[in-house]
Amino acid sequence: MGKKSRIAAAAAAAAAGRNGRLIENLKIVTASLAKESAESRKKMEQLQFHLALMAADRDICDGLERDVLALVLSSSLGEAAEGTTAEMTAATERERNLSTKIESAVAELNAAEMRLLSLVTENDAKNRKLEDLKERLQSMEEQARKRGKPWKKWLYSAAATATLLATTAVATFCCDGSFATSRICLREIFFFFFFFELLSELTKLNIRLKRLYFDFSSLL
Repeated sequence: MGKKSRIAAAAAAAAAGRNGRLIENLKIVTASLAKESAESRKKMEQLQFHLALMAADRDICDGLERDVLALVLSSSLGEAAEGTTAEMTAATERERNLSTKIESAVAELNAAEMRLLSLVTENDAKNRKLEDLKERLQSMEEQARKRGKPWKKWLYSAAATATLLATTAVATFCCDGSFATSRICLREIFFFFFFFELLSELTKLNIRLKRLYFDFSSLL
């Protein structure tokens, strides 16, 4: 579980690093565009200033030349302003697209992280079930070892059955006085107890098999 948590933390840290680099690149591009726009405006202001000085110094220029010069200057400044506005609009659009891509990447990363955490949780649950099943199997093996060999159990059961049969036979003989009747009674009682012990063992085995089958089915 610790290793998986470290993997998830490393994936989240890597994603945060990528997002940080994207945002930093976006800031650099925006700052560069703003700097270029400021330099363009400064150059235009300097050009206007120099042109104004030249116009002031040229007293020989008549009104027509001044009008033509003003018209040319206005046209140039308008084109420059339009170009700068177009560049700023394009930069804003690029910034918006980049922000959208970053948000989409972050959303995909969060979804992938959630899927990873879900898989880790599911895997941990299956591991816990396997451990529980393993403990049950070990407990069953331990109980089987504690019970000892099957023949000992059958021997004890046979001894108890023989004692009961002998008691029943004596009681039957004393009441009826017939060895044939006592022998039939002994045989019937013996088969009854033998069948009862066999049925009991089969029932226990069937219950254990059903439990194991249910545990394995829940893991699939």
